[in-house]
Amino acid sequence: MDLWRQLESVAKNRWVGAYWQSKGRLVIPTISWSDSRSFEFCFDGVPQNGTVAVGMIGCKRSRVGFMRGYNEMLERLQPEKIIVFGTPFPEMKGNIVAVDYMSSRKVVR
Repeated sequence: MDLWRQLESVAKNRWVGAYWQSKGRLVIPTISWSDSRSFEFCFDGVPQNGTVAVGMIGCKRSRVGFMRGYNEMLERLQPEKIIVFGTPFPEMKGNIVAVDYMSSRKVVR
């Protein structure tokens, strides 16, 4: 995805979260990144020392890149809790709450 599209996606994500929060909803921000260029904006608008969510779907192809972003997130946001959708890598640090993605979905077949 082009960098400007990534920036647009993060902005929309944060706007929706702020809107829901203004309506009294509990919002847990989902953090995502691509490469180090996205670090300039992908953590913006997320409070430090809170709870965040991270998805593991698709990151297995670039474990090193994922861990770079993950460690940058830890440094910048210092999250109290990290909800991880999928199986966390053993080297992931922090207060991780792993959620099995498939069993957490309401699948209608």
